[in-house]
Order: sequence, then C-alpha cells, then structure tokens
Amino acid sequence: MALKKTAKKSAKKTAKKSRSLNQNQTAQQSGPLIRSFIAPKQTGPAPLRILWIPGLGGDRAMFAKIIDHINDNCLHPIRHSFLEYPNVGVGEVDSLESLASLLSQAILPDEPYDMAIGYSMGGMLLQILRMKGALRAERCVLIASGYSGQDTTAFLGRLASLPKPPMFLRRMIQKTTARLYPILRMNIDDSKEYGAMLGRSCKTIFFEGGNWVRKWQGVPEPFYSDCLSIHGTNDSMMSYT
Repeated sequence: MALKKTAKKSAKKTAKKSRSLNQNQTAQQSGPLIRSFIAPKQTGPAPLRILWIPGLGGDRAMFAKIIDHINDNCLHPIRHSFLEYPNVGVGEVDSLESLASLLSQAILPDEPYDMAIGYSMGGMLLQILRMKGALRAERCVLIASGYSGQDTTAFLGRLASLPKPPMFLRRMIQKTTARLYPILRMNIDDSKEYGAMLGRSCKTIFFEGGNWVRKWQGVPEPFYSDCLSIHGTNDSMMSYT
C-alpha cells in the first residue's frame, strides 16, 4: 500500500510539472498567428477570397465596418482572411522585410487570392510579400499606404526619431496612449475602437514599427500599374502627394 501511495504521489507531481512546463512554453511562444477566417454563410458558388493586412497598431477590427458593408451589398459569397501581427520580442524582428518573412509563414500556399488589401504599413508589407512570391493575388489594393519610407509625413519622422523608452515602461506608455487616443482624436468616429487596438497590439511592433516604415526603401520593381491606391487628404502618417 505504501508503494502504491508513493507511486501515485510521484505521478501527480510529474503531471503537475508537465502542465507547468507546457504553460510556460505556451506563454513564451511567439511567431505568426495562424491565418483566421470569416467563412461565407451560404453555400453555392466558390467564394471570393480577400486577404486583409492591417496597419501599425491595428488588427482585423479596423476592417469591421467595410467588411460589413461589403457583405451586405455583395451578392457573391466572400471568404475573408486576415494576417495578424505576432507577439514578437525585441530582436526577433528588425525591419519590414523580416516582419514580412515571419508573416509569410501564415499564408497557405494554395490558390491565389482574388484580392489582397493592405492598410498603411500593411500595404507596404503586401508589396514585400508579393515581391518575394509569398503572396499571389489577382488584384491588390493599398489604402493610405506608400511605396517607400519617403512617402511618410514629417510627423511620423519626428515620432520615429524619439528616444525609445526603457523596456519596463513600454507597456505602461502603450496603455496610456490607448486610453488617451479617443480624447486626442475625437474627430475620428471610431477613435475608441482604434484606441482599444493600440492597447492590445504587439509591444515591440508598436514601438519599433514606425522606424521600420521610415527606413523601408521600397520593393525593387513597384507595381504602380496593376494596383489600386486609395488615399485621403488628412493622414498624419502617410503622405498622399
């Protein structure tokens, strides 16, 4: 009986240790998130396949309204896919090119997309992914994006040149920025949603992304002719001229 009790206690300790190890491994893991989908509700014709790539500090939520509008007004079924930024640590990514290489692991090598849409920094990543052959799309759309770091505004340049805060302060600064965003940008209808996105975005990309954008030299052969570029006139980050 004593041997059985000892064996049971040993087994429990081993199982507990194993669970703890798995939890620690999960907490430390980083890398691209598996591509996620909003599947079409109806069956019938093969759905159009659209890939969305969000901008700096954003995620799929920034496309919510336009996707609802498309789904409400398009008779053809649509399969929406998203590239979502991984929770990388400092040093794992040091440029838009290295971020694009990481994101390319989440693109399944199957049939091409009918359309790929990149917003701001996401549009730059779209160009890199297409140039590398990691992304195939019949049509590409750049929203408030650019063809190199030279297409950014002086305001982004000043932000990118600010001294980087110490690591132990970064999360607090990010959360404070997220809370203040709706107040500072009251002219934006979705300022609360954008503030929430900033608060949950990857800390490394949040603080380093602007500098990566400024330093990006562009792709060797920009595809101006077969790409639709959409831009407003009141963008504080990207120049529309």
